[in-house]
Amino acid sequence: MDIPNRLDRFLALRAIAALMIVVAHCLPPRETIILAGGYDFSWLIFAPGGLYLRVFFGLSGYLIGKVFYTGKYQLTPASIWQFWRNRMVRVFPLYYFAVLVLVVLVYTDLLKIENWGYLLRICTFTYNHGLPIDFDRALWAVSTEVQFYVIAPFVYGLCRRLVKPSQVLGVMALVLIATIFYRSLVWSSDLRLDNITYWYTPLLPNLDIFLVGFLLNPLIQASTHLRHTWLNHCSPLFLLALLHFTTTLHVYYQELRNATSQDVGIRSPITFMVMPALSVVIIGFLIYQFEHGIYDQPPNQKLSLATCLQNPWRLIEPLGLISYGIFVWHMPILRQVRGIITSPLPLENFLTRLGVVLFWSIAIATVTYYLVEKPALAWRANHSPKTP
Repeated sequence: MDIPNRLDRFLALRAIAALMIVVAHCLPPRETIILAGGYDFSWLIFAPGGLYLRVFFGLSGYLIGKVFYTGKYQLTPASIWQFWRNRMVRVFPLYYFAVLVLVVLVYTDLLKIENWGYLLRICTFTYNHGLPIDFDRALWAVSTEVQFYVIAPFVYGLCRRLVKPSQVLGVMALVLIATIFYRSLVWSSDLRLDNITYWYTPLLPNLDIFLVGFLLNPLIQASTHLRHTWLNHCSPLFLLALLHFTTTLHVYYQELRNATSQDVGIRSPITFMVMPALSVVIIGFLIYQFEHGIYDQPPNQKLSLATCLQNPWRLIEPLGLISYGIFVWHMPILRQVRGIITSPLPLENFLTRLGVVLFWSIAIATVTYYLVEKPALAWRANHSPKTP
């Protein structure tokens, strides 16, 4: 039987998500693409960074659930510890290497004794970029991921008896309703004034995307019974593109143009409740459609120059492999180049900044992938228990 040489769509999605987050953080300029009639189309070059973070979270939830639902890990102390250990080996080496380099070379204020408490939070994955000190703000997402890894075995223990599609979809709906309710409480209270701490970065308001991704596994395993249902008659890529541009348009006109200075930083009800819920539904559809047809198919051919030449779509996969590094390094690189690139033309300034940040993020991420991430993965493979 021929081994397939298909595009790894998850790696491609990771690459796209990482690139969109970099675009968002490079701050595309406003009012730079004005077409006939004076209509401002500058929102087309914006990128909803928060949406693509949730793409990462949804993929993480699904893939973490998959290792439990396919039996790679069991609900025994030894197996759960092995799961946690393998997650640590995947995440910790690059994370702590980056923290060490950045604290010594970039964010030196963290070395002051009065800031050691913040450094402790960074090192214990309780960090969010709402802390009153300058640091690589993107790393809050790694903290949230690690927190989900901690509870993942217990989530599987609670959900493993859900096998019927109606049960799974019902629990997904309850999770979505619960997180909408939480966000509505935040919106209706003074906590919305600190939306980073209470709405954007914590585990709780992001559990919807993690758990829906996690629960896609029993739904996909039952997909043989769902081939003629509405789940298989939608275009998730179209819906994701629609959500992308809808979110971008909303952010451009509603969130970046505050009516008064007192409104700066306060999110609208649409941003608080509607957009996150839509992202859960559409990202869930996307993962379901990507996986339900290939869940039990043979492994793909390994990525190589030869396989890329046979299938050029696979050329995007290397960016997916180093997407963790791109995510980790792009913010401190942006911090260094922001004051250097000073073109009087806003669009030229943005494009130059984006090009420089992408180049150095990809270059450094590639180096750290081979020097830090890949050796750690090799160590994990060599020290994992052998299955008979």
